[in-house]
Amino acid sequence: MLLTLDTFASPGYTTPGQDQGESDMLYRVRKTKRRDRRRGGRTPWVLRWQDPAGGPEHQQGIGPASERMAERHREALQAQLNGITDIDDGGAGKTWQAFEAVYLEATRADLATATANLARWTLTRFRTYAGARWLNAVRRETVESYRIRRLQEVGHETVRKELRVLHAAFGWAVAQEWIHKNPCEGVHCGRRERPEPVALSEPETARLLALLENEPAWVWASLRLACLWGPRAGELARITREDVDLGRRLLSIRSAKGGRGRMVPLDPETAGLLHELSHTDRPILWGPCEAWRGRSQRAYLGRLRKESARLLAAAGVADRRQPLQILRRTAETGMRRRGVPTYMIARVIGHGTAVGDQWYDGLGPEGVADQVARLMCAGGPIL
Repeated sequence: MLLTLDTFASPGYTTPGQDQGESDMLYRVRKTKRRDRRRGGRTPWVLRWQDPAGGPEHQQGIGPASERMAERHREALQAQLNGITDIDDGGAGKTWQAFEAVYLEATRADLATATANLARWTLTRFRTYAGARWLNAVRRETVESYRIRRLQEVGHETVRKELRVLHAAFGWAVAQEWIHKNPCEGVHCGRRERPEPVALSEPETARLLALLENEPAWVWASLRLACLWGPRAGELARITREDVDLGRRLLSIRSAKGGRGRMVPLDPETAGLLHELSHTDRPILWGPCEAWRGRSQRAYLGRLRKESARLLAAAGVADRRQPLQILRRTAETGMRRRGVPTYMIARVIGHGTAVGDQWYDGLGPEGVADQVARLMCAGGPIL
């Protein structure tokens, strides 16, 4: 009976002290071609081997490949089954899933939680989209095809970030001598996007806060917090009553990116809303469970995004592609307008000051022109 294994059999049958010559190998792998009509007439290669002493037979498909590449896969698998590690197989015997597991384990201590999660998601997505099964089979064309497909789904900056993850992972594999060249070398990412940051003006902010007063308490509290103090969506979803200090009007935020937590001040109205919602054991901003189907963070965030987009439209905001991100930018912009020092804003918002200066200031071309005009006129008549 033929069995398909996700992992290789243990090389424990190898006799200690063996020379490991071809005649002494306990595992012998042979390659054959199998016609598969579902593949449009192509003939994928199949590797087959049997456990020692008449054990069960196993098989592993490697897909269509040249005769030379199939032979390299056969030799690498046979060497791995027999415990031979001193051959130069160029990584042909390293499956993509095995590479994923080893790379993530090796770099786990060096990466922040958010970066490690991004690496895991990117490698898994690449395996799914590109059909990667063997590490050495990935070429520059494979990475380019993945880039083009992802650009149909997400923005350039997201694709650029994923390509950086892939470049680092393949560079690590090159350092381990599993592959000879990084397939990300030479992949063109295109020009960097420099979109104007979107944030609410003061009149739009006032209109939104007025509209919130007619909404359910969980919507009112969630979006007021996001608009005035800038927690991320995932941070809003995890707030519990233990995080709220009503006496000092402070809110403890557990970072959604795995970093250290931070403290956010509360205005009296927001503190009152959180007190009203705090009589529950689940996250307090989820509101009544009948507000959406299910009692999960994902359900809460999905409903909150819809409500925020609806209310931004009612407030007259044209660009509503990332409604909760717009509110986060608005919170930082409001603090800057009131003269809060940059380092304090970074501590409350939860990102570096350079990020805030580049993306979260919220000043469009008109806002920058108005500020320049005021500064120029403050020094006297312009010559």
